Amino acid sequence: MLVFYALDFMPVCQSELPAFQAELAKFAGLEAEVVGLSTDTVFSHIAFQRGMGGLEFPLAADR
Repeated sequence: MLVFYALDFMPVCQSELPAFQAELAKFAGLEAEVVGLSTDTVFSHIAFQRGMGGLEFPLAADR
């Protein structure tokens, strides 16, 4: 499942993406994988994931 979101470090993204993280087991039970996608850079995604405590799904960058 592609999860499109605005930008890393925006308040709404800091609450929405952890909600997907919390439901990863349910998605796996449906044979679905989660991938986040925004226009931020890979380097921003790395810092964002670390700041969020490590999301267990990848974030893709589409500049």
